[in-house]
Amino acid sequence: MSEQQLLTVGDLLGMPTLGQRLLAGSQGLDRPVLWAHSCELPDPWRWLGPGELLMTVGLCVPEDAETQVEFIRRLADASLAGVTIGDDDPAPALSHEMLTEADRLGFPLLRTSLAVPFASLGRTVALAGSTRQVQQLQLLSRLYRVLTGLESTSTEALERIESVFGARLAVVDVVHHGAVLEGSLKVATEVVVDLCARAAEAKLPVGASLTAPSSVNAWPLPTQRPTLLMLEEGPVDLLDAFLVGHLRQAVTASVNGVLADAAARAARAEQLFSAVLVGDVAVEVVRDEAVYLGLEGSKLVSFAATTTRADDAVAALGAKGLRFLPRRTQGRLVCCVREVDLDAALSTVRSTVDRVGISLAFGSLQQLRQAQRNALWALSTTSGGTPIASYADVRGSIVPRDVGAATELSNAVLGALLDDNDRSGRLLETLSAYLDNNRSWKDTAEALGIHRQTLAHRLGRIEELTGRNLKSSADIAALWVAVRAVQHARDVEA
Repeated sequence: MSEQQLLTVGDLLGMPTLGQRLLAGSQGLDRPVLWAHSCELPDPWRWLGPGELLMTVGLCVPEDAETQVEFIRRLADASLAGVTIGDDDPAPALSHEMLTEADRLGFPLLRTSLAVPFASLGRTVALAGSTRQVQQLQLLSRLYRVLTGLESTSTEALERIESVFGARLAVVDVVHHGAVLEGSLKVATEVVVDLCARAAEAKLPVGASLTAPSSVNAWPLPTQRPTLLMLEEGPVDLLDAFLVGHLRQAVTASVNGVLADAAARAARAEQLFSAVLVGDVAVEVVRDEAVYLGLEGSKLVSFAATTTRADDAVAALGAKGLRFLPRRTQGRLVCCVREVDLDAALSTVRSTVDRVGISLAFGSLQQLRQAQRNALWALSTTSGGTPIASYADVRGSIVPRDVGAATELSNAVLGALLDDNDRSGRLLETLSAYLDNNRSWKDTAEALGIHRQTLAHRLGRIEELTGRNLKSSADIAALWVAVRAVQHARDVEA
């Protein structure tokens, strides 16, 4: 049934027996009316859906002008067909501002004659929609038939649902914006980001949708992770709140199945990562798990990243369908991926991580421990201006390339400053601050919160313990490299 065949607000106005009078919103008279509900709750937009007409004696209508304007906006945002207010005593006076807002939004605001019961209006709408309801029930029956026997983890759900409704669909993660289930709907990245941001900020009523300029509607789904169902209707326009509710329920089940499967695979992969690092797993078991996880027989590479959103990054990699081993620690994520997938993996986690270090390529999970060290070492050389570093590039750096070399260098240069006691720790902290502040006594003292005399005493002790002269460029260079080596080594060991 096309939209032109549906009952509209204008049709209701054209039936004298229904006692309808237009107060405002004449630009919306072509809005289809799918159903009519009576509601006196203060937030009727939570209980009515798109295309439905609100009937009220006025108890739910606010009294002051500002709140009446917001009332109209909320009804329009929920895509209701319109509102008709009974010509009764409970109804408050309708403000000029309210009528003006309804006109601006093209949202029909009607008055029902006192002589016409809402039941008459409701029966008329129901009778007009009876043919449509039969069609909807047939579609609903087809929907559940095509999903019968489909595994909960299957990604075919959207394809089958699209075949029923003739619509185009997609499901995206609200946090990382990646596709969780891919249908035929392709939405521009900026539209997806906008819809996800609005979904994250808004507390939408049950069943309410977000709209985009590209005629795409979106509904938040009650899934394990916040997701958004995006839909673009085809030529058959039958998706009212009733069918959308069933559609969301069916898609939610599929999304939860896919998310649970991805989470289980990630947990299994993370367990393998930890077991390989500890070294308490047989080579044959590692090989079998690598085959199951799709990593056997491929060149591998590890990357380490600083992040406070490791779970989101892992979810994004899983949704992308990449094969990977994650290891989540406080403030960090280390991942092993196939070398051919590295660019895709980095692109996928880009919005969820800060700085990244990349290891050399390696051929077996038995080399994972060293690859992790390499990735962490590369990460320790990154900065705000250079957020991504590869271990292959560290060979051109004056900072040592591994923990062993860093330890040897720092011991030789810093000596007693590395002793495990509070006094040595304070001196090393002072030297680091002194170098970070370009040897400025004033800035260093302020950074450490100490007096200049205290700083002078500490710098003197540093020269005594290291045998270095803080006025010598050669000694300053050696001290700077040694301090950086200590910091990098501690970061990696952590």
